[in-house]
Amino acid sequence: MVTTRRKSAVAPVHVVVAEPESDSDSSEQFSDDGDFVQGTLSARKKASVAMPKAKRQKVADTPTTSTSISANAKAKAKPPPKRRRGKDLSLLPTMPLDILFEILGQLSPRDLLILTRTNTLFRKTLLEKNAQCVWVSARGFHGVPEPPSDFSERRWAGLLYSNHCQVKGCGTPGVRKVDWFLRKRICTQCKKDRYMVHSKFKTKYPDLDNEILNYIPSTHVGPWANGYSSNSKYYWEADIPAAAEEWETLEHAAAMGSAAAKRIFTEWKDDRARWIENILEDARVYHQWDGGRISLAELNRERRLEGATSRLLQLGYQRGDIEGAISVQTDGIITGNPDVTDTIWAKLKLKLEPLVVKEKIRRLSREMADVVNSRKTLLKNMYDGFLSTLRPLERYQCPPAPFLRILPEVSALINAEDAVVTAQDFQPIITNMAEHLTKYQGDFHASVIATIPASERDGVANPLDLAKFAFSCQAASQWGHNTCSKFLAGWETIASHPCVNQWRFNETILEANIAHQVTYNPTTSAIASSLIRIVGLDPKTARIADMEQRNGRFVCGSCRVSNNITVHNWGSAVKHGCPVYRGQTPCPAVFRLATPEETAKAQAATLAIFERDGRVWSCNLCGAHTELHNCLKKPDILEHLKTQHAITEPQILQDYFLNRKCDDICDKPLVLNIPKVPKVPKVANPKVNKGASNKAHDCRCLQCPHGGGNRRFIMEGVIMHLKAKHGVASPQPNIDYAFDPTLPARRPGT
Repeated sequence: MVTTRRKSAVAPVHVVVAEPESDSDSSEQFSDDGDFVQGTLSARKKASVAMPKAKRQKVADTPTTSTSISANAKAKAKPPPKRRRGKDLSLLPTMPLDILFEILGQLSPRDLLILTRTNTLFRKTLLEKNAQCVWVSARGFHGVPEPPSDFSERRWAGLLYSNHCQVKGCGTPGVRKVDWFLRKRICTQCKKDRYMVHSKFKTKYPDLDNEILNYIPSTHVGPWANGYSSNSKYYWEADIPAAAEEWETLEHAAAMGSAAAKRIFTEWKDDRARWIENILEDARVYHQWDGGRISLAELNRERRLEGATSRLLQLGYQRGDIEGAISVQTDGIITGNPDVTDTIWAKLKLKLEPLVVKEKIRRLSREMADVVNSRKTLLKNMYDGFLSTLRPLERYQCPPAPFLRILPEVSALINAEDAVVTAQDFQPIITNMAEHLTKYQGDFHASVIATIPASERDGVANPLDLAKFAFSCQAASQWGHNTCSKFLAGWETIASHPCVNQWRFNETILEANIAHQVTYNPTTSAIASSLIRIVGLDPKTARIADMEQRNGRFVCGSCRVSNNITVHNWGSAVKHGCPVYRGQTPCPAVFRLATPEETAKAQAATLAIFERDGRVWSCNLCGAHTELHNCLKKPDILEHLKTQHAITEPQILQDYFLNRKCDDICDKPLVLNIPKVPKVPKVANPKVNKGASNKAHDCRCLQCPHGGGNRRFIMEGVIMHLKAKHGVASPQPNIDYAFDPTLPARRPGT
């Protein structure tokens, strides 16, 4: 008998290979208990496994004086205290069978299966007929369906809970699915080797009648189906000879003309047909049970979730917030040790607590939505009353009312719980609003400057005045599809930016780190610096006002549009080259200074926007036209000042002003049309052979050195040359190639 535990501290080395039980499977190719059986071992490995190493015998040495003294000293020394014997299960086999069966009946069939592999005593005890009640009790307690009539409880547990291929000599692990129609757990390779498909039956068994297949179990899931059924039928090949032997014996006896033999043959068919029908009915039941069974991994996730929930409840969070934030599929719960120890919780808390906090915020938002919205409306009305006392030029640079939520005084009132907030509570804030706005804009101004690298802004009095420092807004939209990404330059443009981020300040409960997201953009700043150099200024000292005074125009050499050329001003050129501006595809912009003719046309178009066509002007005497959607054209704003304010000679910046919210209109580039160069009529060349092309070689490449020299192409040839040699996808006349028929084309032999 092999014991379960040794009394010494040394664990047993040998491995026990379980003996098969008495009720075996009818198939010789399967393990007799339906469970995994180890393959054969080599003789050397068997010897090393079965025989533990012999202990080395101690040999007493001749005692010397020193050793005898040390021995006497040890004898006089106080003996060490006896260690308390730890808990073990060594007394379990000695219990009365009724008590032992009562204990074992609380286990699952899987645990009983493992217990039969522990040692011979447990195996023999659990395989006795009087232990049948233990297996039945365990199966019923855990909701496991009854086994088929030709399966023992032990074999049924082996089929359900062993994940090894049951074919003898294979034992491949990780076989997750049972084929309930064949009642076997088989690996893919064994299916390929041992399945017989219906279409090949006659090829391999030409002497057998196809009718015999009606009485042999089959499945529709083939070796290559990955668990999905097909229209073909597959049979376990070992079942065919066993059934064929009975079939041929009974069929031969019935053919002899005996009535009793015919009746026996018919009864055999009926019994086999009912057996196949029972297999099909049982397979549906087993499929349903197997699909709803909770795996060990799922149980571990449930335990881990329960442990994490208990820890979060101890931190003071509500169960509803926890259940809404985390589940068994949450990162940190889906895998890991089911027992949430202190060490595990220290790491798990960093992942789970922020999720619960967000869920708490969402819950409070729902609960406090009506109260918070009424307070925000009250604040907005009082804030609008304060803004009405300011001139529009000052007003349109003030932040919208939701942006004031980041002020501690405002946030404390709007988010106050169990308190009645009235206009009287907001009045001290409105009274000191000028100071609040000054502080707000000062903090905003400083936060934008702080995004510029210190090495570039050192020694600069006001970096936002310089033209080389460009910024972009990285705030995400409410739906999260893209970011604002708007190009911003100068404090006036930044302060009046109508950011899409305003929705975040309208949330019922604000995030702790909410802030503006206008940041320095090094790519855009590099483009701005290159444009400053093109107009002949120094990027270290050039201001935005200097670039506007130069009023230069630029053309991107990387863009090639058929018969068109786009002329940009300074702001439009930076937006064109910015790789994140409103999600556009980045352009490897290489700008050149526009020609005087191109500059004159572009400046005239911009002047027309300012003076006649562009809705970019706002009244500085009333707030009727300060928003982007209601700005006026210059003739209309002058008429508004004349009729509404009785001002016949208005002054800019005093009576009306250019609204910086309309920069996209002011910076609109001008598209110029390039006239097509007329083609030279083709002249027939009499020297050309009849088989040669009649197309004129009158084009030369302007991208080649010296204009291509004397080399000439036909139209299709120069286009193919420019694409292959110079990488020009859309060649343009007079830019990439020119018509020049003055030199005749060179031809071989001429």
